[in-house]
Amino acid sequence: MAEKDTRNLAFTKEEKILCYHGAFLYEAKVLQCEWWDGNEQIEEGGHYYVHYKGWKQTWDEWVPETRILKYNEENLATQAALKAAIKTKKKSSTKEKSQTEVTKSRKRARENSSEKSKPHDESHEKRPEVKISIPSSLKLQLVDDWENITKMEHLVPLPREITVAQILTMYKETKEKKRSSKEKEDILNEVLDGLKLYFNNALGTILLYRFERQQYIDVCKQYPNSNMSDIYGAEHLLRLFVQLPMLIAHTSMDQEAVNILRDQFTEFMKYLQKHAKELFIPQYEKASDDYIAKSKST
Repeated sequence: MAEKDTRNLAFTKEEKILCYHGAFLYEAKVLQCEWWDGNEQIEEGGHYYVHYKGWKQTWDEWVPETRILKYNEENLATQAALKAAIKTKKKSSTKEKSQTEVTKSRKRARENSSEKSKPHDESHEKRPEVKISIPSSLKLQLVDDWENITKMEHLVPLPREITVAQILTMYKETKEKKRSSKEKEDILNEVLDGLKLYFNNALGTILLYRFERQQYIDVCKQYPNSNMSDIYGAEHLLRLFVQLPMLIAHTSMDQEAVNILRDQFTEFMKYLQKHAKELFIPQYEKASDDYIAKSKST
């Protein structure tokens, strides 16, 4: 990690912002801003140390630029829409309808964030973005996942019985059973290898909720030589697909490559949906009192 010229950053020190924490947007203030070099664990780009309004300083954290929106009327409306969508879900017995509203709001917010966080030059504005179609049942899984962890203080037991690496291998085997050209097989291998790499690099930085971070620390100590794709499972892999459009927007892929990725991701989403009962854990485990205390102190 290294500090670079801050003129490329979209936000400034002391600026009032809206920042994603879990499924919600919160008012926050930028305390520090830096440009970080990318490596195997950290995404290259603007990173900001933020303080959430009304929250204790223990919640202050470094966040990537993709989690931040400008504080303006448009994004305040998005914030209100997110809150309203969650309330609607609580009151309604039709969960799928509620989840659709949440996902649409989050999608609009992420697209706004991606556009507004980029430096204002033509090379960035013309970058293609891959739009991933997530089935309604998996959108509902995302909301239930968030509620289990952030509200009920439950955790996904680790290591998962079926890990991310195993899911990717299982999916590859189903595709290999169908006759395909060598070119298509090469593309599939490249996409799956890329997903595993993205997952291993992104998990510790943008895929975890705060309540899970202590678990992540414990897992890293317990399995120091293991990739996270060999520990975590479908619950966290699905979160990656919410972040992928923003991650890919920071690459130099052309439109043709983006179109190929979109088609591959759509097929993979169908696989996750079809095998959801097998791949997603049916019940999260309640965190211990010791863990809850430790997580609040970190």
